[in-house]
Amino acid sequence: MQPIRNFCIVEVAQGYASIDAEISLVANEGLKLPDPAIEGKYNLVWFNFTDYKNPSDDPYKEIIKITAKNADKLTIQRGQEGIAATDKKITGKTYKLLLTLTKENFDEIIPGYHGQIQDKNDGNITPVNIGISAVDFQFNRTKADQTAQGDNSFIAGGSGNRATGACSFAANIGNTSSSQGSSSFGIGNIASGESSFVIGQNNIAEEQFTFALGYGAKARLLGQVARAAYYNAAAGDQQSSNILLKGTTNGEEIHELHLNLIGGTNGRIILENNTSYLFKGLLIGRGGNMLSVGYEIKGLIARGENAASTQIIGNTTVERISDMSLGCDCQIEADTANGSLKISVTGEKDIAMKWLCSLEWVEIKG
Repeated sequence: MQPIRNFCIVEVAQGYASIDAEISLVANEGLKLPDPAIEGKYNLVWFNFTDYKNPSDDPYKEIIKITAKNADKLTIQRGQEGIAATDKKITGKTYKLLLTLTKENFDEIIPGYHGQIQDKNDGNITPVNIGISAVDFQFNRTKADQTAQGDNSFIAGGSGNRATGACSFAANIGNTSSSQGSSSFGIGNIASGESSFVIGQNNIAEEQFTFALGYGAKARLLGQVARAAYYNAAAGDQQSSNILLKGTTNGEEIHELHLNLIGGTNGRIILENNTSYLFKGLLIGRGGNMLSVGYEIKGLIARGENAASTQIIGNTTVERISDMSLGCDCQIEADTANGSLKISVTGEKDIAMKWLCSLEWVEIKG
């Protein structure tokens, strides 16, 4: 937003033609004006003060933009906000510059339907189109696409941010929110998954409904919450995580739990190459007339260069916390076809059941 001062009006030292781009003020008048090098460029109303105490009455009034100030000398851009540049040199007349709110100021404060870009100190960069009903309050950008391009997106300030997804949000420095409903805060984060959320520095949330926080976390599985305090070589190579697995059984069938309810690659806990995972979880099942079962599970699994190298290290633990059933059970396996951790449940005879597992782990790559 452009700088604001109360009751700020200064007198021009002499007359000028419509093409002049440098003007001088009466001695010491420049002290009243903001410095554009510090507070950004801003507009002034230039008018004939001798004949028109109200600038709007002057038929030759003009809005100019102050781009630089050196004591009482101003570098200006003429004919701003659609008002043509005119001569300001009638003999015997005093001309003044008024710092006041103009349409451009209001457009910055109250964005229009097609959104509003706030530009300040961005050199010669022309930002790309902003999204419908989007707002961009950041003051600096180094590339033209660092804007709120997504419809209904919002950049709350800072510099070098992108909000390209619909209803996305970004703030602070160098963040990218590229999918619908994604949000990124901090420094150098990427929120590319739908409805993903990132806060901290150099974090990545690349799948739906993920949350990455700290420094160098990577949330790549559906609904994953990942946290890191630093990384060795790349984001996600040493971190802790939490996910939710779910599923249903109908009778004594064995069913693999998934991150979603439809299975497939997107629903499995696909492991990273050359990475080990120490995991534990709480598993609950319910069905029929108050049938409830609960288990605590633990184990260590590792994957080498490819999916086929995935293996359980040592023994896994499945502890029955409470079990009202006769046939329910839980199995933990290394899925070498998909390179994933596989957790399956066995249901109760003649009873439809729902299952939920909250699983957490620490992982390290190397």
